Amino acid sequence: MIKFLVEFFGAMSLFLAIAQLSSNRLNLSIKIYQLQSVFLSMSILFIGIVSSEFELYISSFLNFLIKVILIPFFLFKVVEKIKLDREVSMYLNITNSLLFSILIVIFAFY
Repeated sequence: MIKFLVEFFGAMSLFLAIAQLSSNRLNLSIKIYQLQSVFLSMSILFIGIVSSEFELYISSFLNFLIKVILIPFFLFKVVEKIKLDREVSMYLNITNSLLFSILIVIFAFY
């Protein structure tokens, strides 16, 4: 059961990384980053439970504190302060970036 949860959280992290490529709004990108970090923290926590490694509990807590709470808080403050809630320009269009990322994932698994 725990192995399934670890694989699920890893798959969700990968899915959110690909979803972030299709986001062109800064606030949405920060929220996706925050959610991806939650899945990463949960994955580290469950690996710590399986392996009974106390260091992984600490790593999961610090990851959650820094990547889920602190970094998004400061990023939202910066976006609000400089009034930058707009669409950001992309180097590649969404279709090409999604296709390229899927090809990289397929290449990484083979």
